[in-house]
Amino acid sequence: MIHPGEKMGNEYDLSEEFRELCVACRRGDMELVDKYISSGINLNQMDEWDYSPLILASICGHEDVVKLLLEKGCIVSRDTFEGSRAIYGALNDSIRSLLLSYDITKAVDVTQPFASHISSLFLKPKFVSSDLILKLPDGDISRVHRFMLTSMSDYFRQNIDTLLAESKSRYCIDTTAPGFPLADFSASSWRFLVDYMYLDPKLDLTNVEVDDLVELARSVELPDLASSLIRISRQKTRAEQAKVKNEVQRQMCEIARGKLKRFVYDQILRRALVVKKEDGPSEGEGEDIDTLPGAQKRHLVEFSGSDVILRVDLGENYAYYPVHRAIISRSEYFDTLFQSSFADTSAFEDATVPDLGIIDKEFFLRNPETIPVVSLPTSPSNDIEGQNLQLVEILLCFLYFDNAEIPSELAMDTLVLADSLFIDRLKTMAAIAITQIKDYDEEGISLYDILRVSWQARVQRLETHVAKIISENLPRYLSDPEFMDIVRESAERIQAREDYDTIELIADIKFYLRKKYFIDDDEEVLDPTIKGEIEDENYSQRKYMYQQELDSLYMLVGKLGLLA
Repeated sequence: MIHPGEKMGNEYDLSEEFRELCVACRRGDMELVDKYISSGINLNQMDEWDYSPLILASICGHEDVVKLLLEKGCIVSRDTFEGSRAIYGALNDSIRSLLLSYDITKAVDVTQPFASHISSLFLKPKFVSSDLILKLPDGDISRVHRFMLTSMSDYFRQNIDTLLAESKSRYCIDTTAPGFPLADFSASSWRFLVDYMYLDPKLDLTNVEVDDLVELARSVELPDLASSLIRISRQKTRAEQAKVKNEVQRQMCEIARGKLKRFVYDQILRRALVVKKEDGPSEGEGEDIDTLPGAQKRHLVEFSGSDVILRVDLGENYAYYPVHRAIISRSEYFDTLFQSSFADTSAFEDATVPDLGIIDKEFFLRNPETIPVVSLPTSPSNDIEGQNLQLVEILLCFLYFDNAEIPSELAMDTLVLADSLFIDRLKTMAAIAITQIKDYDEEGISLYDILRVSWQARVQRLETHVAKIISENLPRYLSDPEFMDIVRESAERIQAREDYDTIELIADIKFYLRKKYFIDDDEEVLDPTIKGEIEDENYSQRKYMYQQELDSLYMLVGKLGLLA
């Protein structure tokens, strides 16, 4: 039993990633916190000074970060060492009330956005994408996806066709069928199993036959579920159960990410088909018109349970990937496409089984020429064929299992691609990757191009990042003709200006110049150690240097004819 003031057994995490998460929580950087949450870090660990991410966000007054951490699985209880520090050290009453509202018995939310999307495919689908029916022992049915069952369970991957044959159906797994190999398990166990595979387990074992469920989990080769159930059932207190449930949720998502990663590489990326353009659509044909032969389409999709083919323009070639409408609809671009009257996707209406509300994938295998092909909105270039393939890999890994590892050399292209597909989260991850590049010259990246991309993609984080870099070495940039060009471009982005401060870039640079020299908005000292009359002998020098650089900036703006 955990007594008041007792720690919950958390170990210290001294990894660089965890340190950076703690810094982000202390600063209130929501985007960076969200990035590290996506990497699967255990949020309930502490650093060497006994600070957890939640404690840091709480005592520093970042309520939005506190809320995010709580929603993503942070445990808070006034009866624990960490919980009491977070609650009673909260900077304000609003944060304290928020922490107290998160009772330790509250169901832990999934820790990954991809998990939320996958669970929504089962709970609240936007459109029909399920292709199998699971008939439970009590007669109820669950609409599921073949690719989810086969990616999450090796048993289903190896035996799903046999189960369908035993059920005498091409799209219904009937647990009540005579001779069905898994007929001895209860409907409640099957429901729990499906919830688990769709990353939405409630982990409430009150009305569950644990032994029956454990045996079912072992039978379908989900040892992680079986061991988790045993661990939860053995806990004696609510605090202990909450701690284990939190760990199970986190481990569940990490295990699922690993399985989906294997699925993506084995069934999607390795099955990609690259063909020369002269073998495909001719010049002048519509962007979404495709003449890939039906036999090749069928070969692409038949093993992965895919229902759509993604085409990527590689300049001289096209690359084709077997993907799943249910997953790539995480992109608002594709989601809108699939819910519109787009001609190629109308085939799903013909493939729908009306009485069951599922897609008959056999329809596509019998009529492979109808398999929809959608194009990735990228610009063709003969010089970046390999890069485009890497971009597709980044995109698919993000959509399927939230992988956010973006190489610095591809961060700009990833940002542009994410913006074109309306994937805000990937766009944010790419922007963070750009800001973490140590040497832009070494990477062959122009600071001005970063600014242009930030304008195009509407990423304020990058705009201010560039302005800060420029302010740190302003004299160097003032003599650069390209800097003059970018100032003009910034000025052209606004239609009506009252003075030069309304030029976004200039205003941002001025802001960081004040930070650089510790000057506040009224151009007074920012140094908190100085009170009353200014006694800091360095202040006059700082003020002089600040004014010199500011005057130089004024002169440049005037030289460009941009003073209102």
